Amino acid sequence: MFALIQWTKEKKPRMGETEVLRVRFCAAPLKQGGPAFLQRRRCRRTARQLARLGITRAVFPADFAWVGEFAAEGVLPANPLPLYRAQAAELVQAAMAGRGEDPRGVPVAVCADRLTAEVRRAVTALCIRNRYVVLSAPDREGAFCRQLRREYGAPVVQAEGPAQLDRAGVVVLFAARAGLFRNQTVLELYDGGTLPPWLILPQEDGVLPEGCDRRQLMGALWASGALRAGQLRVVPEKAEERG
Repeated sequence: MFALIQWTKEKKPRMGETEVLRVRFCAAPLKQGGPAFLQRRRCRRTARQLARLGITRAVFPADFAWVGEFAAEGVLPANPLPLYRAQAAELVQAAMAGRGEDPRGVPVAVCADRLTAEVRRAVTALCIRNRYVVLSAPDREGAFCRQLRREYGAPVVQAEGPAQLDRAGVVVLFAARAGLFRNQTVLELYDGGTLPPWLILPQEDGVLPEGCDRRQLMGALWASGALRAGQLRVVPEKAEERG
């Protein structure tokens, strides 16, 4: 079970349960206000309660400054990265549309340290939608690239140098890469990367709790099986509005 941390003005908030899209969350209201030392104490107390319940992941309020207090007790933010990686092809399609580029004519580059199952699924989905895919990842003797060319007729190639990456309109990073991609849209789908705020739920107003970190919440719903790919929309023009 995930916890849902929400600010409250109640003097003595109590834990309980709540549902979001039929997924049960441990509702952990957190009193807001007062000096920093008191807020830190409240966070530690709530985190210890969650830890005693065996809860190790939580959805925090947006821009929550006290994550470290919870992490010290073993309660970490819900991870949205698996959701974003599963939506890599849709994110690339939206990025190319935002750039005014045709996916049939502009290469997409995928960079990774290992050919994990997530990377393989993303590259396969990109090969179906895009005409050219450049893979910058260890591919023993080019076996994976050959498999994709054989099964999908996709001209996927293994990058032999930075020049091939420079020709890509969109670069998908499954691992951090040194250097600067000057003219490309870069999707940072790795731990510590900046995830694009493009994934939204249709008619999410009134469905998702107010004030929570949307990426964390959708990551929790995805991990719980409450979200499917077809339920999400990718809207890059919302990026500035949603921050």
